Amino acid sequence: MDSSLFFYCKIKKLIKRETRTLMSKITDFSTAVQTALDNIKADEAGLAKMIQDLKDQIAAGSSNLTPEDQAALDAVLAKANDIAASVPDVPPPPPPQV
Repeated sequence: MDSSLFFYCKIKKLIKRETRTLMSKITDFSTAVQTALDNIKADEAGLAKMIQDLKDQIAAGSSNLTPEDQAALDAVLAKANDIAASVPDVPPPPPPQV
């Protein structure tokens, strides 16, 4: 067997082996990505259910705001309005120079 045929066979064998190794790595990566995507899909479905459950709880609930709570909220709002009224308005910025 001449040396060029020998090297050709060696290179062909090496390419086949490396191709199998590469394909195996691609398969492993693909499996890992599929698993991750399945987990994301399951997590999203669980989150969507939790959001819907919360919406249902809010819709079914009623406000139990006592008169005292309402008075406290009104006092906070009045104080915030007083502070806002005491702060002078910011003058508008000057027009841009052309």
